[in-house]
Amino acid sequence: MVLDIDPRHGGDETIRQLEAEHEPLPGTATVLSGGGGRHLYFQHSGFTVHSGDGALGVGLDIKGDGGSIVAPPSRHVSRQAYRWERGKNPDAVPLTPLPAWLSDLLQ
Repeated sequence: MVLDIDPRHGGDETIRQLEAEHEPLPGTATVLSGGGGRHLYFQHSGFTVHSGDGALGVGLDIKGDGGSIVAPPSRHVSRQAYRWERGKNPDAVPLTPLPAWLSDLLQ
């Protein structure tokens, strides 16, 4: 599953608030989107994860069962390429399990 953080719509602030309330998200495979956001990839949780925009708050989208994302090396409408964050491609960093607090919020 993927957590899509969109700073243009307040995602950076929302994720900061959630991490302050719970704990920081673990390092995992991460894509820098062509629109300036981030896609954090996690192992599937084992329960149905419904895709949804704003499911966890403003600027945070979940791409789970039945959802889709744009992946590297695709281009955003801005013409900027989606790319793996340095040192955070799936060959360098394994997909981490979904943190318990995030799992709880999604159930």
